[in-house]
Amino acid sequence: MKKFLLAAGCVAIMASAVSAKDYVISKVDMTQFTESTYTYDNKEKKQIAGTWSAEDGTVFNVVMKQQASNTAPTNIVGQSDQCRWYKDYELIITASANVGAMKQIVFTVANEKHASFTPQDNKGAVTDGTSIITWQYADGMNPFVATADAGQIRFSQLVISDEVGSTPVVPTPTPGETVKVANIAAWLADAKTDVLYEFENPVKVVYQNGLNLYVQDETGSMFIYGSTDQTYTPGQTIPAGFTGNYVNYYSTIELSLPKDGSSKASYKAGVDGEPVQPAEVAIADIDGATMGNKYIVIRNCDLANIVEKNFEIVAGNDKISGYNKFGIDLPETTELKDVIGVVNYYQAKGADAPSASIYPIEIKAAAGIAGVEADLNAPVEYFNLQGVRVENPANGLYIMRQGSKVAKVIL
Repeated sequence: MKKFLLAAGCVAIMASAVSAKDYVISKVDMTQFTESTYTYDNKEKKQIAGTWSAEDGTVFNVVMKQQASNTAPTNIVGQSDQCRWYKDYELIITASANVGAMKQIVFTVANEKHASFTPQDNKGAVTDGTSIITWQYADGMNPFVATADAGQIRFSQLVISDEVGSTPVVPTPTPGETVKVANIAAWLADAKTDVLYEFENPVKVVYQNGLNLYVQDETGSMFIYGSTDQTYTPGQTIPAGFTGNYVNYYSTIELSLPKDGSSKASYKAGVDGEPVQPAEVAIADIDGATMGNKYIVIRNCDLANIVEKNFEIVAGNDKISGYNKFGIDLPETTELKDVIGVVNYYQAKGADAPSASIYPIEIKAAAGIAGVEADLNAPVEYFNLQGVRVENPANGLYIMRQGSKVAKVIL
């Protein structure tokens, strides 16, 4: 019998049976996979194929085949840290002759919520745990064939065995190094992927949608990804002390919560405050490399070429791509609009370089000249650099707000 100990980033194996052999694939790398088509049920379907290598050098051939009409696996190819196994995709893992039949596979799950899978002909038993999924079949399979039932399963590593072992145990992970940073700019400048960052300053909430949380402070903007167990509203302040990892996901920079849930407790309830005002920008001035995750408004524009979630934002001779990530209504009218959203910077599969696009949060009728006049007639408010309103500002640096206009001023 064998016991598997799976910790963050590593797999420790204890085996009492000398004849047992475990093939540890500690890094599920999809960068060398290729996409092609095949015929299924008289229809052309997509598939991807490649290999995974165990730590001892044993190579396993891997194919994922589309069985029904659903999302194509294009975005799987190129990932180096996990495999996304989508609903109605068949996963085929073939071992070389010297491996023999695969009798147990332990998947380390990379996402918090996942669906189960069904092996071909219902062979074997599947145990769906919090952090791992275990398949066991005494007779073994070669190739191993299974189909995801719903949603998607993301796994980051797996252990293939030629014997059925005991139920894997997931120990409490050992905390890594924690680095404290003063603000968002300091975090962006440090950019280490192997540490846990703790923020010493509070941040303002711009927008939250599911696992997507956008915040900012006086030094920059940030995208926080993961379950915080908190529901924040625009304008609230998240107290200092929250934590996460630096992740560069195809040029999208995010503060990602560790998948073991260890950072959730660092996110405290929000403190109510004034909503953040978007920065007014022109399409021609949007630079994704420096404005990634920035909260903006593009005024007096129109929407064009709307195809499902994809569309274009057009203002005069300038245009930029948009993607309706948050599922808002996209009005198809001829009136000019103000598009309020966040700048996304991302390098799509097959693209030579990353590019900027807009995730809309709100689209409303353009303020136009009336909006400009309203700003000029609006009362002037001052805030200190911590976002606290100042009734009678003295000499110093302040944030001035008048209507939709926000700027730093020296008095």
